[in-house]
Amino acid sequence: MKPSIISFDAAGTLLRVKWDPVEFALGLALEAGWTFDPQVGRETYRRLLATRWGEFQQLNLTRDPAQTDAWWEELTSDWGERILGHRPEVSEVMSLARERLYSPISPHFQPFEDAIPTLEHLRSEGYRLVVLSNWDLSLHRILAAHGLTEFFEVVFASLEYGPEKPDVALFRLMEDHLGAGPEEFLHVGDHPVDDLQGALGAGWKALLLDPTLQVPIPPRIGCLAHVPEVLRSSG
Repeated sequence: MKPSIISFDAAGTLLRVKWDPVEFALGLALEAGWTFDPQVGRETYRRLLATRWGEFQQLNLTRDPAQTDAWWEELTSDWGERILGHRPEVSEVMSLARERLYSPISPHFQPFEDAIPTLEHLRSEGYRLVVLSNWDLSLHRILAAHGLTEFFEVVFASLEYGPEKPDVALFRLMEDHLGAGPEEFLHVGDHPVDDLQGALGAGWKALLLDPTLQVPIPPRIGCLAHVPEVLRSSG
């Protein structure tokens, strides 16, 4: 059966990602005029992020961006208190963060050059398009900033739901949401375990994005532009 629903991973598939949360926070704080030892700042932030990540995961289940934004603000404030010796005003840091993350010219997240043309082509062919990505709630704002949201019937950021790829439970949640069976899906992603093995394990068809390939050799493709070609050849 030819798939009718094409599912896409986000990081490394739709979006080119240059992201390190520790270095990101460090750079913003220095830009905002905070004075501290950068190495102490790195180690302290890394420690705080690791110990509180479970809280952040739970907040994502509320699907309320206001709560996750407040969590980042509190983390930044606590971090500042530890490295500066007093509780700082963090509004400038948070404003800079939003500007850098959710802007169409973000240096951290940019669509691959063939993403929008491929999505436009697939939509014109009548395919239903969705996103299934291991990400937090910020994925929605990042996709919207780059004009990608309009292409998708639904966007699933894994932390909104609990299970993460390659857990079959996340794939089943997508099936239930769309009222579709596994045979109707083709998943496209760049991770050999999370995307390829995860999708195949759920009974979906899958394509692994491997930029080293010049021509598609299913289940591997070299770029997103190969997706329509593979679909045509599969009949």
